[in-house]
Amino acid sequence: MPLTIIIINIIALVMGFLRTVFSVIPQWNKLLGSMFFSFWVLSHMYPFAKGLMGKRGRVPTIIYVWAGILSITIALLWITVDPPSDPIQT
Repeated sequence: MPLTIIIINIIALVMGFLRTVFSVIPQWNKLLGSMFFSFWVLSHMYPFAKGLMGKRGRVPTIIYVWAGILSITIALLWITVDPPSDPIQT
């Protein structure tokens, strides 16, 4: 369960940044608020993640692979479902 919370917060950071950058009227204050909260949650989950990875001191490669695949998949699905509108209209 906590690993799911960590992954969701990382995805929320990426999606919030992309939503702000690609919006017609960027709302940077909303981005800063959401990023602050996500970093706050991630910083409190760090001890759990550190214990989850074991005593060897290195992160298993599968964690990076699944996090990357999941992030890319959700980002592509989001863009497919709700594509950014074209700000230049002729």
